[in-house]
Amino acid sequence: YTYYPERFLSTQLWLGIILCLYALIISPLLFKWRCHRLWNKYPLIQDPFTYTINKQGFTAGDSDEPIIEWDKIIKIKEKSGLFIFFVSPINGLILPARCMEEQEQHNLRELINKKSAA
Repeated sequence: YTYYPERFLSTQLWLGIILCLYALIISPLLFKWRCHRLWNKYPLIQDPFTYTINKQGFTAGDSDEPIIEWDKIIKIKEKSGLFIFFVSPINGLILPARCMEEQEQHNLRELINKKSAA
């Protein structure tokens, strides 16, 4: 076997180009396609729905049973106009503050403080 440094550099260059194309073009397109596919596959996510936050946890729609109880929430952050309730280190429920009135935001902050202190 004869070693040709120029071929090695050429191979590295092509691998770099392919990885850059994947990271900058292909991966975002795949993500958009997957989101679009899920949106079309599950029509329920297209309809507006209401969360209710109370002392038991989060309920969705007309149900009285919480879908997420407070003891399942491991971390809560308020950042850039969002309330983020983490149920795992990388998975959370995101509630935009703009969807709530000032009084509702204040009540939610009080409830969060009570649950954090408990």
